[in-house]
Amino acid sequence: MAQRQDTKSARILALFLAFIMLGSVLVYAFGGKNSGPEREHKFEMGDSFKDYIKYVPEGYLKLFYLNFKNGDEALREIAANVRDTNMDYSIYRVLSYDFQAESKIMVIAYPDGGVYFIDVNKTRVFFTHDTEEDYNGYTVKFREGIALVDEVCPFVIGGGSKISNVIESFDKPVSSNYTNEFPDGDYTIVQVFSGDSLRLLTNGSDLMDFYIVGYGVNGSVYEKIVGIHFTQNAFLVNSNVTEYYNVTRGEHLNIAVMRDSNLTKLIEAQPEIRTVTFKLEDVEGSDTPLELGEGGENATIQGTDESDVTVGATTEPITETTTEPITETTTEPITETTTEPTAET
Repeated sequence: MAQRQDTKSARILALFLAFIMLGSVLVYAFGGKNSGPEREHKFEMGDSFKDYIKYVPEGYLKLFYLNFKNGDEALREIAANVRDTNMDYSIYRVLSYDFQAESKIMVIAYPDGGVYFIDVNKTRVFFTHDTEEDYNGYTVKFREGIALVDEVCPFVIGGGSKISNVIESFDKPVSSNYTNEFPDGDYTIVQVFSGDSLRLLTNGSDLMDFYIVGYGVNGSVYEKIVGIHFTQNAFLVNSNVTEYYNVTRGEHLNIAVMRDSNLTKLIEAQPEIRTVTFKLEDVEGSDTPLELGEGGENATIQGTDESDVTVGATTEPITETTTEPITETTTEPITETTTEPTAET
């Protein structure tokens, strides 16, 4: 009798353990919450490029914003290539985290080194550090000239001097007239160039001092938006290089919006730039050359059409010159391996 009772008890126990194991499998299969420790967030920057850029210290040469959750597979693959080309992987000697949790990255290049914003939500970040100190209420960890702040989302890692500037911006965000004018959007990739990196991109030209381009998906087509701040008499004009093309001019930026179903074609397409050259001749009956800003009406620009602009009573019109398009592939190229991917809606 006792043996039969023991057998019955063993079966009940086995059945109970089977239910426990089945429950564990179901929880895992249907995304049960990870019971592991999570990072504390004292501050969150936001989710978009326009959010992140408010905490980027001034003086950068170029930056790349990459969102691995937006766009389609083709754009996300390009974003991964841009990350792999521009990340300084030496930081991973002292840094580790769950790469599957990586959703967004901003790579910011300064003359003296790089800074990285990396969004892994609340998953743990492991950093082998020698020392740490408090700065404005945030713990900054240091190792081999690299500093980390992991109490924010995204976490911030890079050169120590710039990390302190990033922390200071939490209380006083950076404001830029250029990026403020750039359209909001769910970008997969945003690239910004200025200073020496822009001169390299434009083969040494001083025509502009700020260039920004964003890529994403708009409905069933790919979208590319370019913003340029010109330092000389130049402007963007309408073109038919893509299926949709539109130009607007703000207070600081000329902006071209381009859309096309062919991603390769869109990447290669560049906005058309016109430059204006002033040629002032002597006014009839005067021995003094006319200078801009003098001579009353003779020194004013007449007409509003860009293709028919003249200066006062001079005989030679302002000449427009078509400038060679910017080739983005000269610096940290956007490389694209597929030919005509279909954009997701």
